[in-house]
Amino acid sequence: MVLPQRQQSRFRPEGQGGSILVMAVVLTFVLVTTGLAFLKFVDSEVNAVDRVLDQRLAMWACQAGISEGLANLQGRPEIWGKEQKLGEVELLPGVKFRSEMMLQSQRQELYSYGFEYWILGAGEGDYSHRGEPVRGQIWFSTKVNTFADYLYLTDKEHDYLGTVIRFWGPDTLDGKVHSNDIIHLQEVYGRPVFYKTVSSCSTRFDPDASYGQFFGRPEYRLPASKIYFPVFAQEVRENAYPDHFYNPGHKWTWIRFEDYYYMMRTSPDSGRTWVPDTWEQAPKIPLPQRQAIFVNGNTWVETNSTIGLDGRVTLGCADTMFIRNHIRYAGSDLQGDVPETCDDCLGLISERWILVHDDAPYNIIINAGLAAIGDQCSFSIHRCYDYSYYHEKGTLKVYGSIAQRYRGKVHTTQYGGNRRGYVSKKYNYDQRFVINPPPHFIKVAPPVSLWIEFWE
Repeated sequence: MVLPQRQQSRFRPEGQGGSILVMAVVLTFVLVTTGLAFLKFVDSEVNAVDRVLDQRLAMWACQAGISEGLANLQGRPEIWGKEQKLGEVELLPGVKFRSEMMLQSQRQELYSYGFEYWILGAGEGDYSHRGEPVRGQIWFSTKVNTFADYLYLTDKEHDYLGTVIRFWGPDTLDGKVHSNDIIHLQEVYGRPVFYKTVSSCSTRFDPDASYGQFFGRPEYRLPASKIYFPVFAQEVRENAYPDHFYNPGHKWTWIRFEDYYYMMRTSPDSGRTWVPDTWEQAPKIPLPQRQAIFVNGNTWVETNSTIGLDGRVTLGCADTMFIRNHIRYAGSDLQGDVPETCDDCLGLISERWILVHDDAPYNIIINAGLAAIGDQCSFSIHRCYDYSYYHEKGTLKVYGSIAQRYRGKVHTTQYGGNRRGYVSKKYNYDQRFVINPPPHFIKVAPPVSLWIEFWE
């Protein structure tokens, strides 16, 4: 049997094979080209992101250089008037900074020094490690001083009750005076005397300048820049920790400075009884090398009446500080005056009130830089606001400096003749504080007079 032959298909694919291959090659080429272009775009975007990141890191490095230079300048008053370069510091791999402090000008007035500096913060960012670091420079102009640069410094010229406190006839101040508020004067028993420049953020005195006697150069500056008060004595806290940082809980702490030691007693009943019973039983603790002591609570303070403090230290506390007796340096004279050759120095900083205790001497001498920085708090007299109490005293002499958030009463007369506090105030500025203030004393926040940036 003869099988039928299969007819050939009239459609022959062999004739179209070449065109399909061409289309496949073209499509592959388009895909590869698009992929390469996309990869190039992605790489470009990655480079742009890396560049932005390096710029940010370089800027932060510059700011770190400014912060490092400013901290070094403010924390080391012994270098004021000198220039200094700090070595290069690496923050992160490829991120570096350096600092320089360049003296812009040095001005010596009649009773003070002014040091104006350029601080350079130079930064470099190459965190991406592409070999093309971003470099920049920030120049910062500032002036260095501390709260101790002023004999008398206040934020408000009234007490916490809103009562305006005026300078009057018995007041004599021989250091720089500044208030962020309007300064009030009155001519009673004479006119108050100011031997150094008086400055205020106000444009006038109340009632006017004729109610005071001004002998500064210049006599006064109105208006002046505001000086900002901190909330905490942070630098004292940090340098006292851990060996000289005390947490007494509800107990009160009494500290006495004697020679190059200090002693400490505690009271569980707000000062009625003390442990140990006498100072002779209290151990002597050498003054700390980091020159800072902090008590996280109420604190009484005094020095040995005959020996005084021989050294440099700042005592801070988180609650009210009571000055219980004389505060004297070993190098001061019997009148409480401090010669320029004396190398003793004490700072007393309270994050609330500083009060001269009711049992303090009739005439008291205080050799120290004082700062009461608590909100609505002051340097004042214990029980000065107890209107049923009569306890008028003689002379309050401070040889150092006073800074307080609000003005505090140191003498008052209630209607009916009830008088409290010290009749006479003698505030003498310790000229040594201009160059060498108490350790870790509160810094005056420097104004930004100029900020310049350069980038590559």
